[in-house]
Amino acid sequence: MKNNFFINLLLLILIGCFIGGAAYMLPDMYQQRVKTEIDRFDSFRGEETNQLSTDIRVPTAAMFAFRSVVIDYLWIRAETLKQEGQYFDAMYIARAICALQPNLASVWDFQGWNMAYNISVGLPTGSERWHWVKSGFELLRDLGLKYNPRSLKIHWSIAWIFQHKIGAIADDYHRYYKTMFAYEMAPLLTPCYSVISARCTFEDIQAMAELPETFAELLNDQAVADMVDALLATDDNINTADELLDVLVKFRTTDNSKYSQSFFDLILANKDNPAFQKIDRFSRAKVLKATWKLEPKAMHRLNQLYGPIDYVNSGNRKSLDWRTPWPYAIYWADHGLQYRDQDWSRNEMNITRLERVIYTCLQDLYSYGNLKIFQFRPVSAFSGNDAQQEVLEKQQLELQVFNSQDLEMFQVAYKATVDLDKYYQDHPDQEPPASLDIARENLVRNGIQSLYLTGFKEYAVKYYNQLKIDYPDKEDYKVTLDEFVKACMKEQILQITPKYASDYILNLLRDSYYQLAVSEDENAYVREQWALQIYEYFMKDFQNDPDPTKRTALPSIPDMKYQALVMMLSDDSVNPNIKALLMARIELEQPSLYDRIMKEINRQRQEIEKAAGDSSNSYGPQQQPVNQ
Repeated sequence: MKNNFFINLLLLILIGCFIGGAAYMLPDMYQQRVKTEIDRFDSFRGEETNQLSTDIRVPTAAMFAFRSVVIDYLWIRAETLKQEGQYFDAMYIARAICALQPNLASVWDFQGWNMAYNISVGLPTGSERWHWVKSGFELLRDLGLKYNPRSLKIHWSIAWIFQHKIGAIADDYHRYYKTMFAYEMAPLLTPCYSVISARCTFEDIQAMAELPETFAELLNDQAVADMVDALLATDDNINTADELLDVLVKFRTTDNSKYSQSFFDLILANKDNPAFQKIDRFSRAKVLKATWKLEPKAMHRLNQLYGPIDYVNSGNRKSLDWRTPWPYAIYWADHGLQYRDQDWSRNEMNITRLERVIYTCLQDLYSYGNLKIFQFRPVSAFSGNDAQQEVLEKQQLELQVFNSQDLEMFQVAYKATVDLDKYYQDHPDQEPPASLDIARENLVRNGIQSLYLTGFKEYAVKYYNQLKIDYPDKEDYKVTLDEFVKACMKEQILQITPKYASDYILNLLRDSYYQLAVSEDENAYVREQWALQIYEYFMKDFQNDPDPTKRTALPSIPDMKYQALVMMLSDDSVNPNIKALLMARIELEQPSLYDRIMKEINRQRQEIEKAAGDSSNSYGPQQQPVNQ
């Protein structure tokens, strides 16, 4: 018995030593976990606990050693629910998994990806898919970054959802996503008294960036305070300054018949008043910060870095089009890169991916970033003292989006790749992204052709000379600019067989008319010139024939233009408003072509009436284009 007593005593002493040693090591272990961001927030200690919401803190603290078992079960259960199509139940379990592992960026990353990609594609409608895409990036942005603010992985995932899921064409509903994103962003990027479909301006974003952080600070300006009082006095339905800010953001996109006429009159009368402009901008900046987590100061900085170049006005900067997904992707990639130096070896892959997001999104903006919005249809209009004077239109957002090339983004996209290349030259210890040099060369070759065909030859010369400097030994660049552009065209034309030349030319001309309809004259001209170049290439070997069109099976260019126009006007997939816009331009600028088209339309209408007794028509000048 005595021996057992001493053995037990010795064991108790050893246990006490182990516990004491562990307790002694805990502070250092905790500091190491914080330093390596394994446990940035501890559920039991310190002031940082207050930063954890209850839904994170309680489950983290309650499970103790059984937490890992519960987590394993929840992962299995979430996957089962997803396979069974019970997506909302799966979402709640996914949030519980994240709550139990708040400091593991990979957990947030997986769950956000799962919502935006895996769950969304299992749903049949655009609105349902958009809900899950939005839930995915909101989970990552609003919660994932809250508990892992320095995670480059989460920053990249947010940026990638916007660049790829919304901006690219991989998803069947990508146009719906672009439309919904523009729908939500447009009212925040233009003054409340302007046309809601207008593109945001550099000056407006800059003015928002210069506003005070709080409305109380803004009210220190007596003119602003007086304007707020005046606006509140016009309508009994608006009782506080916060309500006023909400109304200014929403009244163009909702039914606001309950608000008084004098409220709208006062807005219109003060649209040039600096005090009212500050109130309007503050209202929009407030929503940008709260809902979209966009800081106007950061937006303005990105506009200064990456805003498109105005070729006409001495190279001045314009604003990025924040109604499109690519600037949003750039925003979060840039936001993540502020942590690029925290540990290069551990974050090399994510740093490279964030850099690639920026320069590839700039190239996407060059290729597709010119956004046109149609069908912001006025629901009703208010009138002032003059019954014929339209004072302010309330507009219902019923829109369609159209993306095309934005040539003004070319210089920006090119400079971004050059700057990135220079960064890695200055940091030889870091590995640059693969194929960066090839991407820059392909971009500038394409840009030179577009600049040349559009008529900005001085810019084409500038970048062609730079190609010669960058690649002094390359034979392609030892010829004149004219010869280089022709060689590039010939290289692409050689990929087109005579059998398909007609279809290729017709499609280019058809797209040219589409661009013309939406007032993209430069893009229309480029496509028409490209079609003419292809046509001349295939006709040159038969130019001495009495009738070369018989040998090539290519009609004359005027006939092909006419045929392309008829194809477009007869295409049911083309919006009737686009057709009406085009016909209005043709009637004004090419009356003879307009008359010819109208004869063809009437002939087709008569045939339809004769065959089916249906006098309806989906296109023609009798349809008026919608107000924009």
